[in-house]
Amino acid sequence: MKKYIIIIFLIIGFNCLGSELNVQTKTFDDGKEIWIHLPDNYNKSSLDYPVIFVFDGQILFNYICGLYEYNYDKYPPAIIIGIKQEDRGNEFIRQDDELSQKVYSQFDEYISKSLTHYIDSNYRTNSIKIGIGHSHGGTFLLNNMLSKKTFTVGICISPSLWTNKYEIFENYKSIQKKSELSFQLYLGYGEDDYNEIKKGVGNLNQLLLADSDSKIQLHVDEYVNEDHNSAILIGSRKGLGYIFKDYIFPDNKWNLLEESGHDSIFYSHYKELSEKFNCPIIPSEDDYNSLGYYFLEQNRVDDALRIFEKNINLYPYSSNVFDSYADALEVKEDFEKAFKFCQKALNTERETDNNRFQIQQYEEHLQRLEKAMVK
Repeated sequence: MKKYIIIIFLIIGFNCLGSELNVQTKTFDDGKEIWIHLPDNYNKSSLDYPVIFVFDGQILFNYICGLYEYNYDKYPPAIIIGIKQEDRGNEFIRQDDELSQKVYSQFDEYISKSLTHYIDSNYRTNSIKIGIGHSHGGTFLLNNMLSKKTFTVGICISPSLWTNKYEIFENYKSIQKKSELSFQLYLGYGEDDYNEIKKGVGNLNQLLLADSDSKIQLHVDEYVNEDHNSAILIGSRKGLGYIFKDYIFPDNKWNLLEESGHDSIFYSHYKELSEKFNCPIIPSEDDYNSLGYYFLEQNRVDDALRIFEKNINLYPYSSNVFDSYADALEVKEDFEKAFKFCQKALNTERETDNNRFQIQQYEEHLQRLEKAMVK
């Protein structure tokens, strides 16, 4: 593997997408530019995060970041990497000429070794690696997943599977131990997409489903009234939504938990999710918060305190975790300690979001606790 030089520029100023870095790596002779989007509160957290690699980053990076930001309550926090294509035809597709073979091999090695190693070495990442590719980028992603196993999840939109005489089908058939293939694959295309793509996706779907040795989890979508160019927009959203559909504890399971009184449903869900992703999945702040208040409603105050303490340890940058802990202490009539944590919530809110409504709520809570302490 070639040595690479890293040049980092921190962009400071108003940015609705959060922290971004611009990184150039000298894996290619002329460098390779990528963009990095870090989750909100990354520097205040100790958590490890999934990584999303976006091919054609010069076009799709900002869209994926905006999409992710807009759906913050549906997707888990993640590190998003935008990869700039300088020569997408040769980088994504192995043509017959010598130059194309060289560029393709360089880019494949860059993705499989240099880039992933750099990200894992410099950022807190977990083992979830998601690739998003469209057209030739989707085909490259599929080939990479079959041969290099760089990604654990693929979101491939309108992949141009006909390239090099449907090479990807031969690549799959040549794999000796298909039982070692274990990843999630989301395939999408437009209703008005190229017929070659619809045919190719259908054939790939049949091939994978017919192979009992493969452990690939496959889902295929067709988008009504969408064509090749528009499919990537709706496909990215639907792909992320499908992959993360159970990442947030679902409403139907909350209802089942409340009806049955068995909080084991909560823990079993995240155990199953961890097994699905082959990675420890930690409940979100909101899910832990809801579980804590469920315990409070059941008068299981000590269980509520335990959950709220866990939330404080995992999400110390949130003002709400301290106020929730204060609520449980208030039920236990430990008013002085509750006052302390409510004050912590107020101070944290003023230092972070400075939301006027939240501040007012915490101030009213403090007043209520002050009155309780003098009785």
